Amino acid sequence: MAGKDGLIFIDMKRILLLACIAISAARVAAQNPDSLSVAAADSLFLKLSEATVVGEIPVVKVDKGALVYDVQRILEKTPADNAFEAIGKLPGVTPQGDGFAVAGRRATVVIDGKVSTLSADQVNALLKSTPVSRIAKAEVIPNATAKYQVRGALINIVLNHDSEDRGKLQGEIYGRYVNQYNGSGQGRGSLQYAKGKFSTDLTYTYEYEQTHNDNTMKARHRLSDGSVHDIDEEKLVDDWERNHQVRWGADYFFSEKHRASLVYNGSISEKGTDISTTGTQVSTARLGKDRQLHNFRADYKAPFGLSLGAEYTHYNAPSDQLLKSTFEGVGSHYRTEDRQTIDRWKVFAAQEHSLENSWELNYGANLEWARDKSFQWYYDPVTGGKINVGGDDGFISKLNEQSQNVYAGFSKSFSEKWMMNGSLAVEHFKNAAWNDWSVYPTLNVTWLPTAGHIVQLGLSSDKGYPDYWSLQSTTTHSDAYTEIVGNPSLRPSKEYQAALSYILKSKYVFSAYFSHIKDYFIQLLYQNPDRLVQTYRTLNEDFMQQGGIQASIPFNVGEWWTGRTTLIGTWQREKDSDFYDIPFDRDIVFGMAVMNNTFTLSKKHGLKLLVNGMIRSKGIQGNYDLPASGNLDVQLRWGFAEGRGLINIFCNDIFQTSMISPLIDYGGQYMKSGYECYRQAGVSLTWKFGGYTEKKREGLDTGRFR
Repeated sequence: MAGKDGLIFIDMKRILLLACIAISAARVAAQNPDSLSVAAADSLFLKLSEATVVGEIPVVKVDKGALVYDVQRILEKTPADNAFEAIGKLPGVTPQGDGFAVAGRRATVVIDGKVSTLSADQVNALLKSTPVSRIAKAEVIPNATAKYQVRGALINIVLNHDSEDRGKLQGEIYGRYVNQYNGSGQGRGSLQYAKGKFSTDLTYTYEYEQTHNDNTMKARHRLSDGSVHDIDEEKLVDDWERNHQVRWGADYFFSEKHRASLVYNGSISEKGTDISTTGTQVSTARLGKDRQLHNFRADYKAPFGLSLGAEYTHYNAPSDQLLKSTFEGVGSHYRTEDRQTIDRWKVFAAQEHSLENSWELNYGANLEWARDKSFQWYYDPVTGGKINVGGDDGFISKLNEQSQNVYAGFSKSFSEKWMMNGSLAVEHFKNAAWNDWSVYPTLNVTWLPTAGHIVQLGLSSDKGYPDYWSLQSTTTHSDAYTEIVGNPSLRPSKEYQAALSYILKSKYVFSAYFSHIKDYFIQLLYQNPDRLVQTYRTLNEDFMQQGGIQASIPFNVGEWWTGRTTLIGTWQREKDSDFYDIPFDRDIVFGMAVMNNTFTLSKKHGLKLLVNGMIRSKGIQGNYDLPASGNLDVQLRWGFAEGRGLINIFCNDIFQTSMISPLIDYGGQYMKSGYECYRQAGVSLTWKFGGYTEKKREGLDTGRFR
């Protein structure tokens, strides 16, 4: 229900249900500490450069500062259908929006140590289309050194590259149907063939998705003339999207550590959106968007530690919108056409050396160029001629940027208990708005005080760049009351973080962290005092700070119940001293609890029940207040035909509590959004033939595309 203070509370019965699950797990952990396990024993076998857990079922080892997890062992008791779900099962890794976080910091996912900085949609598509059988291991690094070409937290998915049945065609067929108000489906076919020193693979995926949203907005808009306008609207939004994706790759192994690779990744999609608004504003909008992406990448790795590579990406995204609305007695009717075209090139070289006395040295260079051609125009839908909308004539722009990065790093084992690695990277980034030199130091220290105990301290820095479209001098009108404005003066953000982790008995993970992000950029809403329009714009805040603690506690109850509870407590502060005429300096303490449970109903028949839940208290985001939220998901899995077939029946967000309704009640401005939430139910079927395990290819860097 909605209280007068504007906060949205989850039904108490639902909160109590999820809370009871979490409390029960905590009690089991406290009362049976010796029985709690994520399939790992307490004993350690120490080597000079690594510590490996051996015993009943080995799961994790420390190798040069990285926590290396045996994913297949973990998934024996907490199963997953794809790599995305598998990453969420790793101790110390938590969901964060549409991705993952390690020690409170959003993590970058890479494949086989290769860079893969993706947009949220690309990350999800990549990981969810990767079968877990392809994963050999996963490396979790809270502070990645420069050799990974990634700054900050890193999750490296290492794949199996050997085919057990060389000379035999292998494949997998996958189908999925989901109903969430509307029905959606996905189909995928994959083939792999290897013979001698050559291997090749091909994957085609088709997806059709329909979504429906029933949104409300209540606003109290004060103008500088003293008038107050109450806005009360309801929007019905219906989307559909078709997507075709093709991945083809080939590898030639001259020897075990001598390889050449070529990969093509192509994607073609079309999307349509219909929006109907009633209330204070009456409007209809129809949007259409097409996207094409073509990527080619070549890699070469020599046996003496040299790696070379080149990559080219072409991205084209035209879209149009037809809007007709009446607001405050004024009518608007026009068509918007825009397009973003990006060409990007990248070349890189890296070298690694193993020296005496357990010293390892690495260094390299990366060069990138990008060209963005974009435009946006407004047209009269009757005459077809160009027009001006709200003082905006549209725009056309050509943005060019380039970056050069050189780095050097080291790794050293001083004894069986002390290890250290670090790096220093120097980067030059240039475009029309910025011409920056940056230095990025990273240092990690690992201490193994006794068997089964691991302490890690990491210090790092990072820099973030806004997406291309937010830098354009453009105004996009969602309707007569709402506009999205670009900001060519945006500055890159600079982040500094310290993280301390302690792993007890090689299974309980405890972390503490603090981060400071200068010039943190985020899209916020502002009600204009001079005109009846609300504006979304990406702005730089002075800074954003976060400090937090996290605990990951696995447990077993006999052989029929396996679970893990993750508890997080965070302090967050955001300050913007020049946010229009209402600067803010806000902070809050919030908590989150995540519970994952697997119940083995029948080992003989491969029948398992998965029950997963999450609760999060209220938070903030700039001038927004974010209410509490939570969800409860259930899956029933049946593996048959000796593992070749798998049926998964699922229902997500059973109590329909995952969607939040943000509120702005600050500085005399008031806006409250409401989003209808629908539970999701569906079924998927996987069938493998020829002993198939899919060969996954690296994803594309589309994080700054529209």
